[in-house]
Amino acid sequence: MSTSALLDRFGVNGKRRFDLEACHRPESEPIQHEKFGIAVIRDQKPMSDRGLLKCLLDGLTPSQWYKNLNGKVFFWVSEERLNRLLAARVGQESRHGCGVVTWVL
Repeated sequence: MSTSALLDRFGVNGKRRFDLEACHRPESEPIQHEKFGIAVIRDQKPMSDRGLLKCLLDGLTPSQWYKNLNGKVFFWVSEERLNRLLAARVGQESRHGCGVVTWVL
């Protein structure tokens, strides 16, 4: 699920939703629901508003970029590429819980 879809499912609204969906997340953030349990929304450490302002075009704001990004789901085409991401320096600060699904076409 995308971050936006998770926030919908967990019923996160108002300022908390805006902060998670349309602002830079320097840290991973847990959300909780009595039926669905706990989900952790990953950080966006490699990004910054200042960096985005240098490269966004046509008046797109960092807030609009984050909202757009959080509406998407990302897949890796190989386990090796996923492992490369998870082994990155930024990712070494915390353990990742992830399931890897391999699709054979």
